[in-house]
Amino acid sequence: MIPLLAAFAWMLTARVLRAMTQRLVRTEYVEAARFMGVNPIVIMTRHIVPNIASWIIIDTTLGVSAAILGETGLSFIGFGIQLPQVSLGTVSQEYNIADPYTWIPPAAVLAALVISINLMGEAPRDALDPTSGSSRI
Repeated sequence: MIPLLAAFAWMLTARVLRAMTQRLVRTEYVEAARFMGVNPIVIMTRHIVPNIASWIIIDTTLGVSAAILGETGLSFIGFGIQLPQVSLGTVSQEYNIADPYTWIPPAAVLAALVISINLMGEAPRDALDPTSGSSRI
C-alpha cells in the first residue's frame, strides 16, 4: 500500500525540487564556482543541497504523514488493508458514533503518530536551516 501511495506522490516533490535547483543554479555564487572550474558534484554538495535540505526534510515528514493518513483512510473505507491484518483504519472499522470507546483510541493513536513524525522533522530542519528557526542567544 505504501509503495503505491509513494508512487503517486513523488511527482509534485520532483517538480518543486527541480524548480528550486534551477533557481539556485542561476545564483551568482554558483555561476562563480562554475566559472572557476569547480567540479559540478562539488557545486551540488556544497551549494545546492544545503540550500534545499530544509525543504526536503519538511516535504519528507509531511509525505510520510500523508501516506499514513492515506493508508488509514483507505483501510477504513475498505480499499486498503483487509481485516485479518491490522491497520489503524481496520481497527476503527466497526465503530459506532454513539460509542466513543470504539473510535477515540485509534484516532488518538493516529493523531499522536502524525504529530510525532512532524515534530521529528522539525529538529533536523532547525539544525540545517538557521534562518528559519527562532534566534537563540
